[in-house]
Amino acid sequence: ALAEAVGPECGVCLDIFHMNIEETDVLAAIRRAGDRLVDFHVADNNRMAPGMGTLDWPAIVETLEEIGYDGPLSVEFCAPIDRTPADPHPDALEREPIDISPEQQKFLKEHGSAS
Repeated sequence: ALAEAVGPECGVCLDIFHMNIEETDVLAAIRRAGDRLVDFHVADNNRMAPGMGTLDWPAIVETLEEIGYDGPLSVEFCAPIDRTPADPHPDALEREPIDISPEQQKFLKEHGSAS
């Protein structure tokens, strides 16, 4: 509603991690964004990479394709390390960066923007 009130120059950024918490139907929300969608944040429901949680990624990707989305996928997933106060090395990621897995790279390559 806000984007429509602002006008056609207003785009929408969707963050599937937050949508999973707040929306009753994430696929319907993606459809509502339609051609206003200009950025899509990628993380599973547990803030890990797609496929490491419970979100239905085939349905999400299919819905993005359905609305003709070919924009950026912004990676917002975390490395699978313990960042709680109980972890004896909470700064491990900063000291020893962890590469994403080949499966995660494959997802981004297969479903990212064609541009």
